[in-house]
Amino acid sequence: MIDLSTIVTKLHDAGILPRLSLDLARLLKEAWRLVALGHPVPVSRLEEIAAGLDIPPGNVATIIQMSERDDEGNVVGTFGLSQKKHPHQFEVDGSLLSTWCAWDALFLPARLGQAARVESPCPMTKEMVHLTITPEKVESYSPPSAVLSIVLPTPTKSGPESVEEIWGALCHHVHFFKTPEAAAKWFAGKNLNPIMLSIEDGFEIGRMAFGEVQ
Repeated sequence: MIDLSTIVTKLHDAGILPRLSLDLARLLKEAWRLVALGHPVPVSRLEEIAAGLDIPPGNVATIIQMSERDDEGNVVGTFGLSQKKHPHQFEVDGSLLSTWCAWDALFLPARLGQAARVESPCPMTKEMVHLTITPEKVESYSPPSAVLSIVLPTPTKSGPESVEEIWGALCHHVHFFKTPEAAAKWFAGKNLNPIMLSIEDGFEIGRMAFGEVQ
């Protein structure tokens, strides 16, 4: 079985995971916090926060590049957390949000410092997988046979340049499945090499990947 740290390294190498400087980590935490409130976030608000924290403005541009935006240019989703509809429902502190992929739902509670209730359909059986994730651990999930899929993207020189590229390279293949057997059926014939992880291992990868965001 592949080592968990190797998965994180390969996601970094593919450009899917940003290598976070201290400044970018601080700003990303604030961006996630604002998106989690459930209201569109003006870019000017992120610029104000960056200025107040003495964070160079180039970090705002990095956040914006990997964000979903509405017709007015406001940020409505960033680095996995979204106010738009994606398959993985993510409820935190009264806000009903979603995540770009199943794995996002495992690492975001620790980054937000709040517990989340997650509901995500198994793409093979269409049955819902339910999870409760706290900042410290995977509190519970059902069915108990559920697993997480990860597909490691091919590294590129520049990495993804938009959220759509991230979705295509990673998110569309990262799901909660009712059972390992359901996952095997769904991936059959797709010319992919999925890695099947326990829910707990998925949580641990998130801790390793975003440990800089405190």
